[in-house]
Parts: sequence; structure tokens; C-alpha cells
Amino acid sequence: MKIRLKNHNEKSGFKIGTKLGLVLLGVIGVSLYFISHLLFASDSVWRDVVTSLGGALIGAACVSIILEIHSIQNNYEKVRDCLLLEEPSFISRYNEEEINSILNLAIKRKIELKSKKQLNSELFNHLLDGSNFFLKSYIEYTASLFSNTGFYCRYHRRQINIEPLADESYKINVTVELELQNFTNESIITEQPYKFYYISQRQIDSFFIKNFDADIECNNIEINKKQLVNPKTSRHPFNYCVQFKVPINIEPCGKFHYILEYEYQNYEQSCYITYSLPYITKSFQETYSLIGENAQNYQIHASAYTPYKQQIDSRNLVQRLNEMTLSINSNNWIVPGSGFVAVVRKIIKEKNK
Repeated sequence: MKIRLKNHNEKSGFKIGTKLGLVLLGVIGVSLYFISHLLFASDSVWRDVVTSLGGALIGAACVSIILEIHSIQNNYEKVRDCLLLEEPSFISRYNEEEINSILNLAIKRKIELKSKKQLNSELFNHLLDGSNFFLKSYIEYTASLFSNTGFYCRYHRRQINIEPLADESYKINVTVELELQNFTNESIITEQPYKFYYISQRQIDSFFIKNFDADIECNNIEINKKQLVNPKTSRHPFNYCVQFKVPINIEPCGKFHYILEYEYQNYEQSCYITYSLPYITKSFQETYSLIGENAQNYQIHASAYTPYKQQIDSRNLVQRLNEMTLSINSNNWIVPGSGFVAVVRKIIKEKNK
């Protein structure tokens, strides 16, 4: 399918009348030039007059062609700039099929630039026409990341303080700070669900929210604690769940910021902490710190993961600030479902033989 301008004030090519006019102008000019040499003597004044007239017509035709080519080039650059700058008045004229065609062209050129190889347009377009082709799916997936919510997370920060206690349990304090950006012209009122799974009833009983500070007034966040299945018959270790929802209200093209602090206790010998990002996120920082008088007897390890093969290397993201603190951070886009996992274990000291 060819991409074409719609309802555009400036034309992107020759008009038919302009084409014929320039052709006739050039033909007449050439004809006059030859006629002057065939009908008039070399010393005739009329020969000079007709020759000059023919040359002028030929020159006018050439200048007009050059100007038309320059005009076409300017129009092309305007179209290109509209695409690159995402001019709403331009791109809004196209339907979904035409937008997909533009995206396909961009993907093809991107592959050529990265691979430094010329792609066969016919074969490549045939691949893009396939309903299950991964590039088409990637386009749809990328669009859905933003269209599903109408906002994205500008930054997402979590500070996790882990305090090993004398009875070998862990008191865990988590502070979440994030800012959402609405990129639509409409207000967005929704809720962000939080759901945590635990092994025992004691863990969910210890869970409570210490603080919630947001751009909107919220008197109380209702926490739902429940047992999912009977632990005696379940094969899954995490049979208890804590759920609550954070209210979100973002003005058109506005931002929404909140800080949430919650705390719970882990009674297992090894402490595992996992978390997944709920939204597409531009920047994130995850910091794990061992605190308290028993911290020196424990060690912590952490890693990052993504739901698909995104270019993320957890070895470069994880930074050990000191023996008690790990940080995972990045300023690159990361998709929902990506997250972090950390494990805290007691250091086993070898006995002297």
C-alpha cells in the first residue's frame, strides 16, 4: 500500500496541466531553434530573433522544471518533518492500516541501518502482512503498553530495609515512591492494585501500612488479608495473600505522585523478596539495605528480570554500595511485569578443624 497525503493544501507533485505546459514550452523552443536555422539565412535578422526566442523558451522550461523539483523536495521534507515531529494535524488524517504501513517502513529502515544490509522489499512486506509476525505483534504490544492506561511511570523508587532479628526472623520495611505522567487530554481516575503472597498466617497478620502520602486526599486504604487455599492440601507454598488498592487521580497532561510505606515480618530462615513493576517505566531504582545489630551476620543478593528478552543485563544494573546495601537502577524504558528479586541469608561460618 502506498502512503499518500490527504487533504493537504500543498501538492506533492506536478499537476497534469503543468507537465503538459512545460513539455510544450520546451518543444516549441526547440522547434523555433531548428526552424530559424532551416528557413533563414545566417546573416538574417529574423534568424537571430527566432533563435533567441527559442532559446528563451527552452531556458524558461528548464528553470520551471528546476523550480518544480525544488518545490517537490520541499514538500517531501515537510511531510518527513511532520512524521518525525508527530504533527497531530498531519498524522490524524491516516487510518490504522496506513499507520501500520508507515511503521513497517520505519522498521524496515531500522533493520537496514542496524544490519547494514539492503532488505528485499517484496519479501519483507510479505512477512509483515502475516498476522502472527513478531514485528507486527511488537508494534501492537508497544502501542498497548501506553494505550491500556493512558499514562506511564516517570520514575519508580523502592527502599527496602531488612532487619534480621534475634529469633532469626526478619522485619521488613518498604517505602515506595513513584510519579505517573498522564499523556492524554483527559483526566484519569483509577486504582493501582497491590498484591503480596506469603507462606504463613503470621506473615499476613504482621502486615500493615505505616504511611501514605499522595497528591489527593485519602483517609484510609482498606487492606484485605485472606487465605487462598487450605495449606494442608495445597502444593503451592504461598497460600496467603494481602491485597489493597492505591487511588490514582491524574489531571489532563498532569502528573501524580505518591509515597507508600508498609511493613511486615518474615519468619522463614531465608528471606525472599520479589516485586514486579505495574506500568511501563522510564526510570527505576530498587535499594536493599540490611540494618540492625545482627545485620553483619547476614548477606544479601539481588537481580532483575523481564517478561521477554529485553536488553537488560542485571550484572550491570546491580551495584553493591557496601556490604549491607545493594542498588538496582536504570534510566532506560522497562515494560510492565519486569521486576526484582532479592534473597537474604545468614552467613554460615566454617568451624575450625
